[in-house]
Amino acid sequence: MATPPFQYDLKVELKTDPWDKATLQLSETGDLQTVEGHEKLVEQLLRAIVNDDTALTEMLNSTAVTERQLRTLFNLVLRNFKQNQIDEVKKSDPDFSGFVFYRKAAGTNEAFVKVSTDPIIHKFVDNNLDNGTEYTYGTAKVYRNVFESAFTEKMSLTPSAFLTKQTVLIGNDIVGFSQNRQCTFYVNYNRRFKASELLDKIISISAQQDDVEPRRYIVQVVVQDLKGNEASIAARRLVATTL
Repeated sequence: MATPPFQYDLKVELKTDPWDKATLQLSETGDLQTVEGHEKLVEQLLRAIVNDDTALTEMLNSTAVTERQLRTLFNLVLRNFKQNQIDEVKKSDPDFSGFVFYRKAAGTNEAFVKVSTDPIIHKFVDNNLDNGTEYTYGTAKVYRNVFESAFTEKMSLTPSAFLTKQTVLIGNDIVGFSQNRQCTFYVNYNRRFKASELLDKIISISAQQDDVEPRRYIVQVVVQDLKGNEASIAARRLVATTL
C-alpha cells in the first residue's frame, strides 16, 4: 500500500494596504505556489485569523474595541485552531486502508461495477468515459485491506469537453471533478502532519494602538510549533482597523 502523502497548502500573498484582501501567490509563470512544514503552519494561522467568517469582523467594526478584547479574541482563535488540529490527528484510523470506487451509468438498472483497484488514499482518475453521459459513483471504505463497508457516499458527474459544462461536487469525504472524457476524485484520508505544521504553544499576543491613528491596532502574534521553532506573524503585520 502506498504511503499517504503529506498535504501541501497554497501560499498566500498579503497586501501592504490593510484594506486589500489577501490573494493566492503566483509564480512568475502564473502557477500556484505551495508551502509545507513551518511555512504552512504560518499560512494556515493567517487564514484562521484573517477571513470573512472570523468573529474579528464584528469586533473590528466596533468603535469600542480595546487592546484587551483583541488579545482575548486572538487567543480564542488560536486555541480553536490548535483544537481543530488535535481533532484531525485523533480522527486517524490505523485500520482504515482507503476508499474503493464503483460506477454505473446514471438512471439505469445496471449494477455498480468496481472501477478502482488498490484502496485510494489520495486521488483517483476514471478515464475513457463518454462525454455527455452521466455516471453515478458509489464509494465505500476499506479496512485492513479486506473489509469493505456499504456505500458511504454517492455522486453523479457528466464528463464534457466544454469547460462551462464541467462541474465540481463536494461530498463529505470525496471531491469529484468532471472533465474531458474522465472524472477525477480526491478523497479525505487519514491526514499526516509534520511536527513543524502543528501548533504547540502560544508564546505571546500583543495589540498596540497606533500613535497617529487611534482607531488602528497592530496585533503581533508569536507561536511555537511541535519542533520548538517559533513563528512570528508580526512580520506579516496583521493590521486590525476599526471603522
